[in-house]
Amino acid sequence: MQIRPYLPQDRQSVCTLFQSNVPGYFAPEEETWLLHFLDHDARHFFVAESDNQVIGCGGYVVNGPYAQGALLCWGIVHGQWHKKGIGTLLTRYRLQQIAEHHPGTLVSVRTAQKTYAFYERFGFTTKQYAKDYWGNGFDLYHMELQVN
Repeated sequence: MQIRPYLPQDRQSVCTLFQSNVPGYFAPEEETWLLHFLDHDARHFFVAESDNQVIGCGGYVVNGPYAQGALLCWGIVHGQWHKKGIGTLLTRYRLQQIAEHHPGTLVSVRTAQKTYAFYERFGFTTKQYAKDYWGNGFDLYHMELQVN
């Protein structure tokens, strides 16, 4: 497996990743937000590949509208690749990129109830909770971690 920067030609593969996680991890209406992100904000966005197939993705935004510091965003692993360590590798990679390029940054993630415990393993703590924020049955967990 390798992690590399996102390219515009990866757009459909990233959409396939997203769709493989609906409705379990994402509300269908979130796909519009993902497409907007890919078209306008994917400066620090990466894909994980295995045998030239995109199997995961994730990125971050620095000093965006939802967080001071860095915000991890769109961490997605294809449903067939769950529980194989891909999400962990992508998260570590993104945190390493932030620490290298933006040392001392507060890192946030805005996730849901099915994945907030995953981020707790990295030391993130919940700072805000909102029921049904992402869609019906998809609650917001705004979490933070100080990266040195």
